[in-house]
Amino acid sequence: MAIEILVVEDEYAERQELSRIMEEITPAHHIRSASSCAAAVSAIKQLCPDLILLDIMLRGSSGFEVAEFVRSRGLACRIIILTAYHEFEFASRALSMGLQDYLLKPVRPAVLLQRVREVLHLPATQTSGTQMPLWPYLACGVASPLPQLPHLLPDLVVVGLLRTELPPAQCTDTLGRVNLALHGQCWTELTHRRLIGYCHAAGSRSPLEAAQPLLHVWQEQFPQLAAIGIGTPVGDGADLPQSYRTACLAARSSLLFPEKEVCLYRPPQHPPEPYPARAEGRLLHAVRTGGSDLEQACSQMCSCMLLACRGDIQVLEQYCSFLWAAANRLCAEAMLPPPELPELENLFTFQQLTQRLYALFFGLQGRLKRCRESRHPLVLAALGAIRHRYQEPLKLETVAREQFVNAAYLGRLFHAQTGQSFRDALTEERMRQADRLLRQKTSVSAAAAAVGYDDPNYFSRVYKKYFGYPPSESGSAPSQQVQ
Repeated sequence: MAIEILVVEDEYAERQELSRIMEEITPAHHIRSASSCAAAVSAIKQLCPDLILLDIMLRGSSGFEVAEFVRSRGLACRIIILTAYHEFEFASRALSMGLQDYLLKPVRPAVLLQRVREVLHLPATQTSGTQMPLWPYLACGVASPLPQLPHLLPDLVVVGLLRTELPPAQCTDTLGRVNLALHGQCWTELTHRRLIGYCHAAGSRSPLEAAQPLLHVWQEQFPQLAAIGIGTPVGDGADLPQSYRTACLAARSSLLFPEKEVCLYRPPQHPPEPYPARAEGRLLHAVRTGGSDLEQACSQMCSCMLLACRGDIQVLEQYCSFLWAAANRLCAEAMLPPPELPELENLFTFQQLTQRLYALFFGLQGRLKRCRESRHPLVLAALGAIRHRYQEPLKLETVAREQFVNAAYLGRLFHAQTGQSFRDALTEERMRQADRLLRQKTSVSAAAAAVGYDDPNYFSRVYKKYFGYPPSESGSAPSQQVQ
């Protein structure tokens, strides 16, 4: 009995080519075609085909409307999606509807014919799943329904990061050439700026050896390739998400190991050091005060983060997030909009990260400086009193009285333009001056008295709360210039 096939495709040339290929399955007079959703529904009502080759993006409608019509009528039509779109939503929707396959264009005729033959010999409720994009499920950590065909699944995932996103047309063309060149040994998917490669590691001496054919083709076809990571081999489909995650980590590790073209995943060998809070404090202080030591403070912060992460890219990313949060706090204090923070996946060397940090904090210092220059005269008077009279038992009420204004009004104005209370600003200046004295080998009690504290013990508690270490350790801490 002849098989009835319906080709639903709005591009004439593709529709003709698909129909021609399907002639190997059934005589030409059993192959119908439709260029729109309405035409497809009409053909299904008349024909009730055994198989539908369905494009998702039809002019003015979606191929899913055709699939939903078939399912709503309880028809036994098998459906294979053909699309150039790699989006997770499409793949997920196709899977949830129980469609038989999801093939990414361009599809080689031999591959398409193989899938069609498989589908036509399967019950309508089953899926072949062999060309369903794997990356959405790996990214979500979902292995089902992948383990249904373990003999067809890879056991090694490779991830490549691209410097720029490819245009859709170029993406489709390049991906077709890549998979053709791999001769079925491996295959590649592409989403946004990330290549996902699948290999069979069985019989290979190492993951690098298993991935070698893939790497060779990638490096030939993708000049935009910036970093490659190889994940851990797995024994079954349920473990594929783990291989994907480790491959992503290995690829992002190029930030730490720029000399390596290909990074193999290695679990961290040593626990990380604590976050460099002292270095952060010096950096933020230089930004707040407009200090000329900002370049030195920024360089020191980068070096401290690099050493503290101990080669663990996840720790470095976490420390960067702490630093971004600190930059946001600075902006919030000054009532400025938050800075634009870079995506770490778009950075491929530590030098690039350092340059972004420099740009971020130098820009922030300039914004704060401009903000200070536009301050109200009363706020400038209060800041001047703090700077020149910090050693006195200075109070907000005293400054307000000298300026002939209400203390509550001055306090609100001061906080609105500086992001600090008068008391906190006074404490900051006292700590800054005390740190300068201590680094000059002044005793703790003498330094306390010089900055307005009668009780050295209370001074020590305030100092430790502000800097994170006691005054006795000030001499051993890295030096910082005080303006």
